Amino acid sequence: MSIKINLSYIQHIFNLPLSFFATRRVGEIVSRFTDVNLIIDALASTILSLFLDVSILLVVGAALLAQNINLFLYNIGSHSCVFINCFFIYQTLQSFKS
Repeated sequence: MSIKINLSYIQHIFNLPLSFFATRRVGEIVSRFTDVNLIIDALASTILSLFLDVSILLVVGAALLAQNINLFLYNIGSHSCVFINCFFIYQTLQSFKS
C-alpha cells in the first residue's frame, strides 16, 4: 500500500512544472514522503486496533451470552444508552463549534 502511494506521489512530482520547484525548498518536498508514511502507519494501526477490538468484543460477548443471557441483555442495553448519549453530546458540541 505504501509503495503504491509513494509511487503515485513521485509521479505527481515528476509531472509538476518547474515553477513549482522554484518556489519550494527541497525539504518541503522531501518532508511529504515522511508525512505519507506517518499517515499510512496511523491508518494501519487504527485498522489493526479496530479489528482486534471487535474480535475481543465478539468473543467476550459470546462468553457472557453463554454464561447469563439476562446479564448479556442488560450489558447491551446499558452500552447502547451510553453510545446514544455520546452521539447526542457530540452533535451538541459540534453545533456550538460552528
